[in-house]
Amino acid sequence: MNYSAFKPKRYNKELTPVDTQVLKMSMLSMIACSILIVFVLYGDGLAILSEFPILTNNSVMKYVETDNDSSVVVGDLKFSLPKLVFLFFNAGGVFNRIPDNNIEYALYGRRVGADPSKPWEDLNFIKDCFPYDCRGEIYDRMEFPWHSVFGQASHTTAMNNLLVKIKDKYNREHPRSPVDKIAIYMLWWPRSDDGFYKLKQPESTHWQLLAEK
Repeated sequence: MNYSAFKPKRYNKELTPVDTQVLKMSMLSMIACSILIVFVLYGDGLAILSEFPILTNNSVMKYVETDNDSSVVVGDLKFSLPKLVFLFFNAGGVFNRIPDNNIEYALYGRRVGADPSKPWEDLNFIKDCFPYDCRGEIYDRMEFPWHSVFGQASHTTAMNNLLVKIKDKYNREHPRSPVDKIAIYMLWWPRSDDGFYKLKQPESTHWQLLAEK
């Protein structure tokens, strides 16, 4: 029996410039895809690891966030991604921003012509600035804005611009009692099983000025 018929045929044809170019492009594509896969796996892994120090108080890992990057620190090792890139992998994990306290926002203003030495007035207007009268929606809109990803300076500018719009809206809706100065505060106090406002007392409520115009 002649086995030579089953041997694969060999081609001694030399590669043309086009064949060489296609081969190079294929290799570059494989390298690029491999790098992309490694990057995606790294980002996914970092996002998953970042949840452990948030959920567990005694975790050996620490989650560190700055204006520029987000990192997971394990001993002397630090794994980081730019903050904006990390956000796409982490996608605002549901456990990332569970507050330890009850949080609320308040608008205070000074009426036009009022005595500057007198305390400003609570305008009771914060819920009128959002589509729905819901604490959760207000908290999400104030705590998860895109501009905060780009650092504190961007966040401060955006808050000041927001306050200008709120002031204009308030004065349009209250032409007989407009304000010339306005400020937005964040308030927080301990949680209670007996209700959201149960422990909202002067001695246990903290205030933080977010913006003033």
